[in-house]
Amino acid sequence: LILDGRNYDQWSRKMKAILGYQDVWDLVQNGLIPLPENANAAQQTVYRESKKKDWKGLCILHQCVNPAIFEKIARSETSKEAWDILANSYAGDQKLKKVRLQTLRRQYELLGMEESESIAAYFTRVQTMTNQMLYCGETLSDESIVEKILRSVSSRFDHITVAIEQAKDLSTMTIEELQGSLEAHEQRMNEKKTVKPSTEQALAAQTGNKSGGNQRGRGRGRNNYRGGRGREETLLMAIEEKKSSDETVQMVSIKKEGENGEYWVLDTGCSTHMTGRREWFVELDFTIKSRVRFADDRTMKVEGVGKVMIRKKDGSLCYITGVLYVPGMKSNLLSIGQLLEKGY
Repeated sequence: LILDGRNYDQWSRKMKAILGYQDVWDLVQNGLIPLPENANAAQQTVYRESKKKDWKGLCILHQCVNPAIFEKIARSETSKEAWDILANSYAGDQKLKKVRLQTLRRQYELLGMEESESIAAYFTRVQTMTNQMLYCGETLSDESIVEKILRSVSSRFDHITVAIEQAKDLSTMTIEELQGSLEAHEQRMNEKKTVKPSTEQALAAQTGNKSGGNQRGRGRGRNNYRGGRGREETLLMAIEEKKSSDETVQMVSIKKEGENGEYWVLDTGCSTHMTGRREWFVELDFTIKSRVRFADDRTMKVEGVGKVMIRKKDGSLCYITGVLYVPGMKSNLLSIGQLLEKGY
């Protein structure tokens, strides 16, 4: 790390760590204690050791500045003298820091994530600015930084930020924990972008009869899958949000809910299967209850979870499990991500 005149705040913090590790920071900060007159042998020995450490600190400073700045400290006899010259030259006085802090505060409030920016890159920008504010004397808590990030990330993360705000205690959430959650979701979205629905992915599904327990339902019927880019407008995302109680709320963001009652909609952005067609279920467990929340804040009850039997394009049959039964839901939502996870 080399001081170039524009990076003093960052340079000084790193230098404190280096000088402390070399056991010379106390001398750089407080200076060398002069040798008393008529010093005895023990005092002279201590002074020589301290002087050697002081030269060591001065040598480190010489190596960590560029040639132009070295000229400012070339005549310094002690490490403290050199350090003080650099601090007075580049740290700035309190008035200058206050002016700079006001500018940083405005920039921080206007800071927002670009649409094409990654989570890691945005977190780096936020932390860089908060560190600059810290150098000017203002310390921001993790809670305030977490809240700032949640309200300023790209709109494509709206559904996950809502889930985090409702399911997590922001006062105890760390910046690293938030970054990990958002990066995991970002990775999943990026993986789903590589899955391109087409008519080649169309599947035919057919329900059959299968007896269950006292809490099971039976049905017969026929249902078809339709895939394609046009269908991605219908149902975009379903994510699970854990509440403090045992109830689970399924959050669904909908742009346009069409009349797709006879077909399954293949969607790259969905993470949960759901349908309102009870007769399509081979098995249905009514003991599992939850709710579905739509983007316009409408909610619908989930009255069970079960499985349907589908016929693939090659004619073979397989079961789709974990399908939510949502009475009254017009569209039938199939999660491509969930299908891939199950190996379909």
